[in-house]
Amino acid sequence: MNYTEVEVNALAHNALSPSQLERATRAFNGIADLFDRVWIEKFLNNSFGRPHVMHLTSLWENWLDVRDLQGADELHRKWSLGAYREGVEAELFVIANLRRWGAKVELFPPVNNRVADCRFRLDSDWVYGEVSQRGISKVRSDARVILGRVATAASAVISGKHGYVAIFRVPDSSELERITSWLENIKDDEETRLDDLALFFTDSIDSSVHDEGRLAELVPEPRYFNTYLKMDPAAPAKGTACMGVSDENAGKVLRDEAAQLPKDGPGVVFLDVSGIIGGVKEWSPLIQRRFQPNINTRISAVALYETGLTVAGPKYEGQILVNPFAKNALIQSLIYPLQSAIT
Repeated sequence: MNYTEVEVNALAHNALSPSQLERATRAFNGIADLFDRVWIEKFLNNSFGRPHVMHLTSLWENWLDVRDLQGADELHRKWSLGAYREGVEAELFVIANLRRWGAKVELFPPVNNRVADCRFRLDSDWVYGEVSQRGISKVRSDARVILGRVATAASAVISGKHGYVAIFRVPDSSELERITSWLENIKDDEETRLDDLALFFTDSIDSSVHDEGRLAELVPEPRYFNTYLKMDPAAPAKGTACMGVSDENAGKVLRDEAAQLPKDGPGVVFLDVSGIIGGVKEWSPLIQRRFQPNINTRISAVALYETGLTVAGPKYEGQILVNPFAKNALIQSLIYPLQSAIT
């Protein structure tokens, strides 16, 4: 069943211009034919308005610029599982923009007995590309699990108090157990430190979490927060945990992506940090510190970018970070097209 213009405009709260409505209706029907209406409903997830409608429209228009490539059926397979599955939205965005710049693009070329996401050329030799939203998603999901457990434990330390925990570095599984056990054995609301792992303090139960308080003083950016709240009038409980994204997080993402790049040709990692607090601003120095003479030398550059939703559609901000220690340098004439491909 096709979407009508009336339906699509209603999803955008009747805020689309005539040209936007035409594009959006075409996109909704195209994706409904490609998958089904249920896929679209899951994508929107009860989030309506012009920005969300134009976001889906942008996805469809990116697909139109990619679908004729050999190997696009694999992107279609991944996309059918969900818009954000395995980083496919990021892949569509990068590949479509490279093609709009006139680059010749090939999907999933073999490299070092593995497979890269793509390779492209624009009056140059082939440049291999890895598009990483997946590695970032792993960083986020791991942080969410750690912070959820610690915030819950912090809420139970002192009855009637908001328990706060600053985590100084990403703990491994045994260190996470050590933190939760430590919290279970704290008996008063004095500020308490666990070696180089964490610090606990309390505030009133109705204190709020914000990015300029005590936790922000203790944990460097970019940082994650998680708050657990038990709404029980007889025994309310509240706990917040905060942890920074470290150089180790950035290093792992780069190591994983670098393994897919060739040893004997230039390679670019396209890194979508939209879902991380601080985004490009905070991740840029983390990435640059991972450019060293003996590590990550297969990476010629990192195209770092983030996405925000606007009434006109997704808005992208990004920058190209050139690796001065790369074995295969990126030619200067590619910098501007790459910058344009992520903004």
